[in-house]
Amino acid sequence: MKILENNLRPVLARWDDPGDYPNNAASSPLPSYWFLIQIDGYVLAKIEETDTIELPITVPTIQSYLDDNPGEIEHGVFDVKVLKWGVKSVNKDNVVFIIISEFIGNDHIDISQHNMA
Repeated sequence: MKILENNLRPVLARWDDPGDYPNNAASSPLPSYWFLIQIDGYVLAKIEETDTIELPITVPTIQSYLDDNPGEIEHGVFDVKVLKWGVKSVNKDNVVFIIISEFIGNDHIDISQHNMA
């Protein structure tokens, strides 16, 4: 697959400890951190003749291929392992519209390492 366009982008949220404990168990709030809540965007990929995808090229055949090979697409989203891609459409030129359906992300993300600070 040749990636034509990749506009996947992480959506982060920040957890801040309220620090309001009735039994005074903590002397101060816990450190805040950023975490990944979802990944927006899509990938456009072109199926090439050298790809080992079953013919005819349809949404179900591409979905089946990606289910078996989730690492096939270089997504570029930090700290993320894609578990399942969602194939939304394929056109007559074998260009596929794909989103991330399931992923595992890091619970604590240091945004200073990813030019997001």
